[in-house]
Amino acid sequence: MTDVLNDSPDIIAATAAAVSDQLAEIVAAAGSNPVPAEQVVTAVVAAYNHVGAGDPVGTIRRDPITDSTAFRVLVGGVAKWSVTDGQTGAHHYDMGHIDWPIYPPVSTPDS
Repeated sequence: MTDVLNDSPDIIAATAAAVSDQLAEIVAAAGSNPVPAEQVVTAVVAAYNHVGAGDPVGTIRRDPITDSTAFRVLVGGVAKWSVTDGQTGAHHYDMGHIDWPIYPPVSTPDS
């Protein structure tokens, strides 16, 4: 997926125009520590990049040490990892970066 923040130097301005000023101000004022509306827009763009970046849905990664397995899935329109612990069988979703080797290992004609 495209990294929106790096593709256009004016992305913050473009996003601010697309997101209602009123909505950005409401979100910025929510909570005990209000933040500038520009910070809200920056956070929205960063979150979009984080969720959309990374391995495509359907990718499988496996930790060779713990035997844990992670499947890239789409849940409610959000790409995330469905992780199963190889030792306990416990399951959780992870929206972070998983850098375990891709499984099954990809072979080439020369290997």
